[in-house]
Amino acid sequence: MKIEIGRLWGLPAHALLVHIPIVLTPITAAGGLATAFSGWWRRRVGAIVLVSAAVLAVGTQLAIGSGEALREAVRKTPLVRTHVGQSDLLEPVMLALLGSILGLLLIERARVRGAEGRLSGTRRAPTLRLLWCATVLATVVSAATATGLVIRAGHSGARAVWKDSPQLVRPLP
Repeated sequence: MKIEIGRLWGLPAHALLVHIPIVLTPITAAGGLATAFSGWWRRRVGAIVLVSAAVLAVGTQLAIGSGEALREAVRKTPLVRTHVGQSDLLEPVMLALLGSILGLLLIERARVRGAEGRLSGTRRAPTLRLLWCATVLATVVSAATATGLVIRAGHSGARAVWKDSPQLVRPLP
């Protein structure tokens, strides 16, 4: 689903909306890793991390859509094409991060219910352990990939905007 927004408060929306994934990606990735490896964190802050991942997924969609709206107004330089290509990978990775964090919390809930006796004597416990390991791995991979992609896409976008622009501040002495 693409959401195209051209302007916000008279400015190109992309310049504002890209800050949602820039800020939330490392925070959500760190929260996702803490959720994967700390039961204390999972129980106390896991829901907040999940909400952060959902806001990140929507914010990434807004940033991508506003970039597509802006693409028509900018020159198609190699730097712009590089930025667009790197940004295309963000959508599925952010959804994977959201899904893996949701999976962690759902599996934790099933484990707690199992500890209360609802799963005792069944074959579900080994299945939950295997599913848990796969979900932790998915969280680690998606958190690292999301962070790396946002850094690369952000850097290439900044280069596309500022590489050939005049200096706005004096160089340091």
